[in-house]
Amino acid sequence: MTDRRFDDSPRGQLAEAFQALSEAAVRAGWGEGDVARALCELAEEYLIEISGKAITDGALHPRLADVIPIRKH
Repeated sequence: MTDRRFDDSPRGQLAEAFQALSEAAVRAGWGEGDVARALCELAEEYLIEISGKAITDGALHPRLADVIPIRKH
């Protein structure tokens, strides 16, 4: 994997942690493709979880509203 520099923003910190997790999985013997798929699945599960919470709570965070459309019946 490539060595990247990250800024100190929350997104940069998350990206750095994400890269560290990915590299740890590769060092543990996972293939890069397997790591990528597993992380995508985890991200999808997290998105589904927070979407469900948003629906249950009846409101979305403004930044999520662009990503998670809610249909009103």
